[in-house]
Amino acid sequence: MVRYGRVLLQHQPEEATELLIDLCSGNLGKAPTHVHPPTNAEEKEKATNGSGSGTGPAMLSYLGYNRVTGFLTGDNQTSSINGTPAGVQANGQISQGEEPNGTNPPAATQAPSYTPPSPQQYFAHFLDQPIMFIHFLESVALELWNQRVDAVPRTHDTPLPIREEAPPSYDDDPVKADQRAVWNTLLELYLASTLFKEGTTAEEASSKALGLLADTDLPYDPMHALILCSSADFKEGLVRLWESMGMYEDVLRFYMDKDRNMDSTGGRPEGISPSAEVLRYLDLYGPTNPHLYPLVLRYLSSSPDILSRHPEQLASILQTIDEERIMPPLAIIQLMSRNGVTSVGSVKDWLRQKTIDTRDDISAVSSLLDWLTD
Repeated sequence: MVRYGRVLLQHQPEEATELLIDLCSGNLGKAPTHVHPPTNAEEKEKATNGSGSGTGPAMLSYLGYNRVTGFLTGDNQTSSINGTPAGVQANGQISQGEEPNGTNPPAATQAPSYTPPSPQQYFAHFLDQPIMFIHFLESVALELWNQRVDAVPRTHDTPLPIREEAPPSYDDDPVKADQRAVWNTLLELYLASTLFKEGTTAEEASSKALGLLADTDLPYDPMHALILCSSADFKEGLVRLWESMGMYEDVLRFYMDKDRNMDSTGGRPEGISPSAEVLRYLDLYGPTNPHLYPLVLRYLSSSPDILSRHPEQLASILQTIDEERIMPPLAIIQLMSRNGVTSVGSVKDWLRQKTIDTRDDISAVSSLLDWLTD
């Protein structure tokens, strides 16, 4: 398959892909529960001897028997006797691996009789078969490591867990190296599929790419993913990566810059505005990252248009900063008055409350001093 797999994929893409999946996942050579005999003597001769003009699937069905397994492992027990593949009786029934009652164990319960090869050595065969390549990688990841990616919505209402850094010995493990190669390649294929003209294909590929990036258990390379998303201009993927790496300031600044660019170009499409996304992400990650509140407060007070769109959120942010003691009142006033955007009327309730609180504090301190002097 290393030598001729690409030729097989060109002529029989589906059958050759399934064969490679079985080979790399350790399922090659596992006997099915029943083999249907050929319908006539001619087909039986073609299937047994591998000659004639039989179809590709008929030939590949026999490649799954222990004849190929014996070829890969050097096992002489799979040799052919009288033109019949080892383990196959003349009536087409499997003779090896039978239970005492004459039934075969399910293929899923049989351990592989060979060491599955690395799937990386077959990557080049799929150069002109991107759809088959995606199917191959997804199937091998599921069969070998029980790993899969699920499509996720573009927006989410719960914080993403932070991705842990891989240990230094990550590349020393060939299994981990294969896993990372598979998922890095899958991400690249998903991003390439987002450029398809078919809306359904592009939408599904985009959702899978977002699901891959949001799954902190999948062993892809984050830095490689950053390069891929940046090269493909996949902004949503970059945001998901920043979230999974704990780079929340980059997420907020991305939407802030996007909102400013919309104002400068004069175009503001329908849907969720970037400023609304800034506030949504602040609600997600602000409670565990208090330093994000001054950043958003500076953003809201940077433009009259932005401030006019979110007056209630401004009051809420000021209240949170006060309650959590993130900034002193004087620093807040200096921040909001630096460019003359914030009027007294927009923060008069907050100023009135701070004045009352300050007056109460002064009164309490004065009473304490009087009591101490007495």
